[in-house]
Amino acid sequence: MPSAALIFNASSGRHLTSQGARDATIATLERAGITVNPMPGDLGEQLVASREAPDDIIIVSGGDGTIRATIETHRGHGRPIGILPAGTMNLLALDFGIPEDPDEAAQVIASGHTRNVDYGCVENHVFLHTLFTGLPVRIGVHREARRGKMSALDRIWLAAHALTTLPRDPKLSLSALRDEGGMTELTSPSFALLVGTLGTQMLPRPRRETVDGGNMTIFAIHPKTGADVARMLLRGAFGQLASDDQIDKVVATRATIKGPRRRMHAMLDGEDTLIPSPAEVTIVQGEIQVFAPPVAEHPPETRVTEAS
Repeated sequence: MPSAALIFNASSGRHLTSQGARDATIATLERAGITVNPMPGDLGEQLVASREAPDDIIIVSGGDGTIRATIETHRGHGRPIGILPAGTMNLLALDFGIPEDPDEAAQVIASGHTRNVDYGCVENHVFLHTLFTGLPVRIGVHREARRGKMSALDRIWLAAHALTTLPRDPKLSLSALRDEGGMTELTSPSFALLVGTLGTQMLPRPRRETVDGGNMTIFAIHPKTGADVARMLLRGAFGQLASDDQIDKVVATRATIKGPRRRMHAMLDGEDTLIPSPAEVTIVQGEIQVFAPPVAEHPPETRVTEAS
């Protein structure tokens, strides 16, 4: 069984309310037969230490933002990454069939099966699932500021604030190179750029049909009122969001986003990030492998063995 450098984020959604979560995570992995080498320090220090760790694989216990930071640190360095989902959304785990139960997720890692995963790159920042601009970013920033402390009243205020300030969102432009060739020009206050292609499930968590292949799915969202947002949420719940007449959908291989200022806020897998304007977004293939259950219709999985 390979040894693993463990990156653990105590601030992730599930760990925030769990006493002794780090020790419990280590015990879970050891029960699966994995030798664990916990990285020291805060999350940033753990990421740095994991680059130099001699272990065969990397394991990350955290939410989508923590997983993104781990892959950003280790992309192109050859060691596969095991995921113990511990966030609020756990979108990457959902797409790869990685169980949210810690013991079951540890068994997936112990089995040794890996799959390739594409990632998006904007400037030097990585995103594994979705890059958002506009309204979703404003909602996400407020949510992160109140992480673990959101009351029902806070949620109502956040929704009302987001809807009443829609007219203040600046217009952004996007140029996309379609996967079948040719350029598309879009204008919108809110874009969603998703790595891969999307299935019919949109809410409560979007599920992708493909996670490799070099494509991204772009949504240009044009809500004008709170009623528009409510309608989009309802259609999303029934897998009909892409047919809304205030949403444009394009499958592309690369894109460039431009705003009215030199830098703009974006949400990368749930993390607020400043990116330049204009910003070129590309899809990178072949640099990342994650442990996941084998799926027959995907390319043959590889198997990780102990280092000699």
